[in-house]
Amino acid sequence: MSVQEPTRQVTITEAVARKSIASSERNKLQEKYLGNVYLKEKEALRKRLAKKPVAVIFDETPDVEGRCVLNIIIAPLEKDESGRILAYLADTVFQEQCNHSTVSVSVVKCLQEYDIANEDVIVFDTDNAAYMKKAYTAALQSLFPNSLHVTCMAHIMNLIGDAFHRPFDQLNAFMLSFSQMFYHAGSRKRRYLQFMSGKHPTRQKATMAPNPCATR
Repeated sequence: MSVQEPTRQVTITEAVARKSIASSERNKLQEKYLGNVYLKEKEALRKRLAKKPVAVIFDETPDVEGRCVLNIIIAPLEKDESGRILAYLADTVFQEQCNHSTVSVSVVKCLQEYDIANEDVIVFDTDNAAYMKKAYTAALQSLFPNSLHVTCMAHIMNLIGDAFHRPFDQLNAFMLSFSQMFYHAGSRKRRYLQFMSGKHPTRQKATMAPNPCATR
């Protein structure tokens, strides 16, 4: 029968020392190895994209510090061994300002780093923002003669949806108020559904009206 050794409480000094060692190891991993791994993977991606027609997708989003973050994705327009077309995050650029000039400069710089010939860029895919369209018409279109600019269909449909529901603001407000009448009143909701089911010729079970929703 094995004898269990008595447990020993770890002192605060030992806990802090262990945490410091772990933190030191993490910093060492980041400073010594992560950079080399990044360069190795970047070189492998450069070879994977060499002399292939590509699509370039880029979009901007703000971070928690209010900076503009531009993500640039490159997708070779050839299927891989599994029969799929894969897209790769080529670069993430932090910018103090985001306009058509800064965007086009960042995209061109990224493509040059991966040695992608201007003639091999077939598609630029962005959202429908005005500065994204200007980045293509004012700079990228002339530099990449074989390219075509495709704007995000979801963004276009969102703009159409905004224009469509704008005349129905009063109807949306009414439906929202109608829904709120039953939100904290379960008995009222049950009486309403029972009343509506009784009014239906086939006694079909009634349901609540959908909540108005405006989203992308």
